[in-house]
Amino acid sequence: MCSKLLQGVFVFLALTACSVKEDRSGCACQLQVEVCCPPGPQAVRLCLGGGPEVTVERDTVLILSAPGPEVVLEATSGALPGPDGCYRIAEGEEQPPLYLFSTRVDTRGETAAVTVRLRKEYCLLRLGFKAPADCGLPLGLRVVGEVAGCGPAGEPLPGAFSVETAPDAAGRAAVRLPRQRDASLLLQLLYKDRVMRTFALGEYILAAGFDWEAPSLQDMAVDIDIALTNLSLSGEVEPFTEQIDVLI
Repeated sequence: MCSKLLQGVFVFLALTACSVKEDRSGCACQLQVEVCCPPGPQAVRLCLGGGPEVTVERDTVLILSAPGPEVVLEATSGALPGPDGCYRIAEGEEQPPLYLFSTRVDTRGETAAVTVRLRKEYCLLRLGFKAPADCGLPLGLRVVGEVAGCGPAGEPLPGAFSVETAPDAAGRAAVRLPRQRDASLLLQLLYKDRVMRTFALGEYILAAGFDWEAPSLQDMAVDIDIALTNLSLSGEVEPFTEQIDVLI
């Protein structure tokens, strides 16, 4: 069952009547789909076997009419695919809050059931900075990478990724990252219209034990103490601290 209370059962498409004793090759299967929505306000869009799309906005159960002997059930939330089925990121933008699900369902019988739990296809990187009062915080941050989206199954797509942000008054910022193929991510500190320092962010993330191949990606926090020249990573990984040299 879903983590939230199921709030209704909806019937989508009429079921074609078929006797158990008959040849079921042309009969529909009654498919029960339990949908567990990811956190956040975005809706979940489901597509059964390339048919019409169904949209749900809360945990629920659908009863669908599915052809046999097998059907593909896909679900997505947080972004729409392009014409080729891929989710591409324009340079200068961050990864959308994308969740995906896909499975093949055996529909040879009268009934079948499947639970939809979408995979989280992004890592929310939280950035925090500490600095001496007389030097101030970086005016800007840039994350640079070599993955610019993902395919229909969540596989990383090669391409230029670059997004800029800036710390708030408390020294905090956040960027959503796509699933990575390697350790090529870089974090650049921008100060007075120049790159003050470049960190091998991807290397630090891997050293902390982060798993880019996990079914659902975890979030991560990076703290940079400019006064002590330390970079620390935390989250659902092993704590990791690296001493660095930062000149302002």
